[in-house]
Amino acid sequence: MWDGNNDRNQVDCYRQYTGLGEDETPTMKDNLKYAIGYQAYWMYLRYFMWNFAGRQNDQQGPGGITKGNWISGIKFIDAARLGPQDKLPQTMLDNKARNTYFLLPLILGIIGLIFHYNRSQKDFFIVMLLFILNTVYHMWIGMQEIILDYVHEDKWKFLSLMANTFFVFAVGFASAFAVLKLSFGV
Repeated sequence: MWDGNNDRNQVDCYRQYTGLGEDETPTMKDNLKYAIGYQAYWMYLRYFMWNFAGRQNDQQGPGGITKGNWISGIKFIDAARLGPQDKLPQTMLDNKARNTYFLLPLILGIIGLIFHYNRSQKDFFIVMLLFILNTVYHMWIGMQEIILDYVHEDKWKFLSLMANTFFVFAVGFASAFAVLKLSFGV
């Protein structure tokens, strides 16, 4: 991530999320702060909530209250997070990417999860196992693409792909073992 070239504003984004000054060198603490604040919250949770709560607009950016946040359509929740939404200009209100689901998909998903668990715990754990294995598979594919794009030496590319495969199989096996143990009481 860290390089001197700021052609995509990546350095500015990094400084925004870590509070790093102009002449300061990033530390591991800064990297973790960035990983949690930007990668986990802004990139993952925001995309998740777009699907289960609603989307503010199609604006891209490293943050801010007017660029691509999730919104619920419930006034007091949106006002607490992003300020009063009734004072937005008409162009933002008419944005074709703007949608509100009033958290209904999220609430229905949680109700379905609880219902499934209470109805049949063994079936619940099997579905959970399939979900975890699907997630692990997609994690493997994502890391493979990153390695192929950013690792240029053949030796390191091979070692990275092997390490990625080993890690994914280890996580998948451990997850499958844990879920099956919970499911069947082994």
